[in-house]
Amino acid sequence: TQRWTSFLLRFSLYVFSHLFLNTMGGGNGQKSAKAREKAQAKAAKGGAGSMLKANEAAKSIQCKVCMQAFVSTLSHSELKKHAENKHPKLDAKQCFPFLE
Repeated sequence: TQRWTSFLLRFSLYVFSHLFLNTMGGGNGQKSAKAREKAQAKAAKGGAGSMLKANEAAKSIQCKVCMQAFVSTLSHSELKKHAENKHPKLDAKQCFPFLE
């Protein structure tokens, strides 16, 4: 019986120390929690994020026929393709008067 009590005492101390005293070590769980906190702080700050507003603001070219907006960095050949595909009966200059 003394053996059994000794075993139970050691076992209960082991269980107690591992369940209640140990905190998370430097494992993947802690890294994930740290990354999650960092991402939430970054999102709350609002620094980096979606480029949707900037992309919408950059659309300064507009087709005069269908009023579709295009990004100002789009090449003239791409604008001509739009005119040929969407408005085959019209000239490209009617869609985009600044084209050559």
